[in-house]
Amino acid sequence: MNIGWILKKNGVINRFLITSLIEKRYLSEPATLPDKVNYRFINGFVDVGVLPCRVRFLKEDAERDVSLPEGLTFAEMWSGGDECRSVSFSDFWPSPVHAQRFSRCIIHSDSAQDAPFLLSTCGGATLWINGERIARFTPFTRNTEQSCQVSIPLRAGLNTLVVHSEELCERDTDYLFSLCYQGERELSWRLDEDEARSARLTALEGWINRLSLEKNLISEVTLALSSGEALPESVTMSHHLIGNVNESVPAWRQTQALSAGNLGWQVRLPPSLVGYYDLVCTAVCAGVTLTRTMSFGRLPGQTMPDLPSLSARRRHVLRHTAQHGFERTGRLLAIVASGEGQAAIPAILDSALRKISRREDCADFQQVPLIWLWQRYQGQVLARQDWRRIRSAILGFRYWIDEPGNDTMWFWSENHCLCFHVAQYLAGQNFPDDTFPCSGRRGYEQQRIAHERLTRWFDSILEHGLVEWNSAAYYPIDLIGLVALYELAGDSDLRAKARIVIDRIMLMTAWVHQHGVAVGTMGRAYDKELRSGMLTELSGLCALMWGEGWLIPHCAALPLLCLSDYRPPEEANHIARWRSAQGAEARWVQGLNRSAKIIAWKQPDVAFSSVFDHHPGQPGHQQHLLDVRLGGHYAARLWVNHPGEDRPDGVHRPSYWAGNGRLPHLMQYRNRALMVFDLQQDVRPWTHLYLPKTALDETIIMAAWCFVRGGNGYAAFHNPAGLQPFSVTGHQAEGELRAYGERNVWFIAVDSGEGADGFAAFVARFQSLQLNSEAGSGHWRIDDPDYGELACSPAGEFFIQRQRFIFPESVSVVPQQTAASPATPLQPFPPQPTGSA
Repeated sequence: MNIGWILKKNGVINRFLITSLIEKRYLSEPATLPDKVNYRFINGFVDVGVLPCRVRFLKEDAERDVSLPEGLTFAEMWSGGDECRSVSFSDFWPSPVHAQRFSRCIIHSDSAQDAPFLLSTCGGATLWINGERIARFTPFTRNTEQSCQVSIPLRAGLNTLVVHSEELCERDTDYLFSLCYQGERELSWRLDEDEARSARLTALEGWINRLSLEKNLISEVTLALSSGEALPESVTMSHHLIGNVNESVPAWRQTQALSAGNLGWQVRLPPSLVGYYDLVCTAVCAGVTLTRTMSFGRLPGQTMPDLPSLSARRRHVLRHTAQHGFERTGRLLAIVASGEGQAAIPAILDSALRKISRREDCADFQQVPLIWLWQRYQGQVLARQDWRRIRSAILGFRYWIDEPGNDTMWFWSENHCLCFHVAQYLAGQNFPDDTFPCSGRRGYEQQRIAHERLTRWFDSILEHGLVEWNSAAYYPIDLIGLVALYELAGDSDLRAKARIVIDRIMLMTAWVHQHGVAVGTMGRAYDKELRSGMLTELSGLCALMWGEGWLIPHCAALPLLCLSDYRPPEEANHIARWRSAQGAEARWVQGLNRSAKIIAWKQPDVAFSSVFDHHPGQPGHQQHLLDVRLGGHYAARLWVNHPGEDRPDGVHRPSYWAGNGRLPHLMQYRNRALMVFDLQQDVRPWTHLYLPKTALDETIIMAAWCFVRGGNGYAAFHNPAGLQPFSVTGHQAEGELRAYGERNVWFIAVDSGEGADGFAAFVARFQSLQLNSEAGSGHWRIDDPDYGELACSPAGEFFIQRQRFIFPESVSVVPQQTAASPATPLQPFPPQPTGSA
């Protein structure tokens, strides 16, 4: 009977019974922070110092004595699956919260021994074995994992291990612990002393971890689930939804009785549901709740109608947002401006003002449209007391870190900096003679200070571009501030600079737009932007500007654009609607010190883009470096990355699919690319290809090649280490191909042609080719049928026909279409070792 799991050297205990999460809002005395913002924005970790809430926590609570209470109820189970290397409770908390819980398992040892483990944690951890406390490790370094050696005294037979883990959670928080066994003698562990109970839980855990969605993007009202094995015993399955921080979640729950032997079932979703959500499935077995979370997108039922002008589309989208938008101030603005959907006003206003008054993270995104509402519509539609509440929210807000606060609002990224400064500027402009209580300043002072800050922000962005390039998550946030300035600012210099940056965003977006979806490489991406690009607000913006796409509920910036007179440059309109059989390539740079060297390629039914050599070999964050979109299907999007965590449903940055744990060397030349990952020092020595088979017209998988067709668009992915299908819990079946190896090299080719016949010819041109390397040399070559020899050296240099490819220094922050000629030869190919291929 299988009642547990074997623990070998370097193995991790990754199943526990756990108590309910204890959460308590954690307040401190309001304080200011040093203003270290230099407007030289980067991707990844920013050292902003210790916030007031953590200062108090470290002083008063971090080193407190933690005891093991009697009578703990371990009524839930945590399971990371076989590959997971930590026990993670990571999540997003918009306000500071002290979170803690206990975890328990039973360890079996054949003999008495002191078992060595490596204890790692984000937060703090306390360990007990058989009721005796043996370790307390309390680094509490936010989102930075720390480790120490611990010795666990095991007696022969069964031993009860209890772990108390805790963290002060500040917005996106890595809250986890890991126990990695360092010993030579094999151990085992299970969930409970009772063998029969452990066996039931183990069997159901194996079943629930194999659950998957038959499709993770749906238009119908039902969502189908299936498992790779029969349900071991009858259970009642409960379902509910979790949304993202800025999205509305309906109060929907559904329960369903499943009989033993079940292999799949369906849930019926709310008919009006649109967006990207987590489906949470729970079942109770032997008094323990087991949970599985899977992400999916529900498509809108409406696409953009064929309307004669941008003005007509503005009116149409504004009305749609008023009636169907998410509950945020952008929708409130649409309701007041259009006069439609007024029944939703109380709930939207209450929710927005609660977030603003609590100073929750992302409250600045709500504040700007609220001030727009005041400036343009004050005294209209809303009740008098509601306008008083809005006025109070505007005056009482914390507009920067030099004003005292005890919140965890994030001020330091380029999108937050912009929105805070725009909100401060417009608030001061609207209330010049009023005193703002948090700062003690008058409105005209707030406006003057914000003008200075905005000037610094624009100076940086106009010179360097946006470090969150092409981001479907953050371009709409940037546009909140930019469109508000363009429409509302009293100072003409700010209006003009805002217009320039909006124009650039539109042109960059046009280069990665295809068939109504904004795709492409991104400076910051999440799973939801990659797997459901048609549901992003940036795709909704494309539908508004270029008339192709879906009507979506996102409304951060869309209502502002609908109420603006802004029109994109004609060049952007031309590129967005590219239909020429001749391929087109553009290059541009974005970010501090030309951090992102972007190359984009467009053909009919093909959008292909990447970033040239972006910090290769370094740990990644949320950078999405290579992207392929084929045909007209909304989900026909593919990419290669190195995962940043073990679980597909995790929330780490980088995650399983979004971003890269280790950044590669990367070159794109027109419609070809080479990616070289050095994973010698990484715990995950493999990369993978996201392969949405159900969205593609044809898929051919060979030993080292994957060929795909979407409409008239074709792509080939090759890794000489071989491509292995891997079934991932929570994703559509066979949605992943892995390539194992510490030196991990990919060749990617795209093209377009005439349907299936052209695809057969495309496959024939590549299937006999291979990346070759002399053993140990580090040189890789492939003989491309169109461009000749493409190669890379051990130093990460790339060559085309034995001439070195160097990204030109002349490329600017504005996309420039390149000529059709090959790259200029700059340096001879280096000599090769004798006998190299």
